Amino acid sequence: MIRAFFATWGGAFRDTAELARRLPLLIAAMVAVELIQHVVEVKVGMFGPVPADRKAASMDAVRLGFGWTKMAAVFALDFFATRYFVTRDTVEAMRPSRHAGRRYLGVAAFQAVIAAVVIYAAGILALFGIGEDRVMALRFVAASGQQLLEPLLMLWYANAAMGTHAYGPLRSARATGWFYPWALLLIFVARLPFSAAHQMLNRWPAGKGAGLLWPALVLDAVIVGIMVALLAAIQVRIARFIADQRGVALLGKG
Repeated sequence: MIRAFFATWGGAFRDTAELARRLPLLIAAMVAVELIQHVVEVKVGMFGPVPADRKAASMDAVRLGFGWTKMAAVFALDFFATRYFVTRDTVEAMRPSRHAGRRYLGVAAFQAVIAAVVIYAAGILALFGIGEDRVMALRFVAASGQQLLEPLLMLWYANAAMGTHAYGPLRSARATGWFYPWALLLIFVARLPFSAAHQMLNRWPAGKGAGLLWPALVLDAVIVGIMVALLAAIQVRIARFIADQRGVALLGKG
């Protein structure tokens, strides 16, 4: 299992590099959307010198609205990247059936609900008369819950993107079984350095001049594009490993 762990982890990086070489516009589109979001954030004052102003700007309606454009870009990159990592065929990856699109909407909806809780945490708490001092706690619970659940869903993610019905969420979780801790650690190890860099590059430039601010934000946009593609790669590798260990096909008849 240790050998498979590092083979899967390293293989996901190779897969991501291959995707960047064969379908560069996929990652470039995600980078562009992330960079546009940074332009919006700068304009509303998220990187200004005053902490209180930055906090207020983080809840700006324009920024939050564009956040959903970013989420759509994340879903699109994950969808097409997953298809490529399953098929290794650029044409098939970029020409999904309508059925595959509809199947993947379930995955996107699951992730969108969690994203909505994170984005609108303050408003959700206000509906229940709970103060803003609990916002970070709710966001932590929602984000952590997603990260704890997702390792169970790798087979579902792969099959949904391909439009096949072999695995839904429950069957995927059952098939994962005792491979869950292995998959959880793999995703954590793959995500951690990119998430840490993303957080740092969204905090450190605050109050800095344009000469430091924009290079940091451009680098952050590139990191986000790579991270989304890498997570799709490791998800497919985990799904394939579990299917192989169970002696079943990764995909079922669609």
